[in-house]
Amino acid sequence: MSVSWPATMADVSLLELIEVQAIAWFRADPRLETLIGDRVYTTIPVDVVYPYVLLEAFIASPWNRFRGFGRVVSFQARAQSQVRGDYEVHRIADRIVQVIEGQDVALPPAKRSLWSIDEAPGATFTDVAAGVLTYHRPVGIRVRVQV
Repeated sequence: MSVSWPATMADVSLLELIEVQAIAWFRADPRLETLIGDRVYTTIPVDVVYPYVLLEAFIASPWNRFRGFGRVVSFQARAQSQVRGDYEVHRIADRIVQVIEGQDVALPPAKRSLWSIDEAPGATFTDVAAGVLTYHRPVGIRVRVQV
């Protein structure tokens, strides 16, 4: 059985739709805005100001649920901070989880998208960026899209 994309999706980037929706939700959330302002990126700008969230590692695969053809898109939203300790990245990442978990929305021209968290809660790591200890906490996100 061969399944093909509906004509309404022919010129649409599903990854871009999801990216734009995630950025819009994060930038519109008053608590996240207090923590990071509008600093939600897909590439790190030169002279970036901490803290911020980086959306990265987008992967799409086929998915046949919702009684129709679709895709599963996985990506991560990585909270990053340079404050002492990892307190700030936990606050940011926990809010990302609250904003995303259980969203069930239309994502035109797709029919539906169901958003969920796929993470190891509280997992953080550090590195040194420009001589400053930087804290990271990735939040795995999975979006099931019916097209």
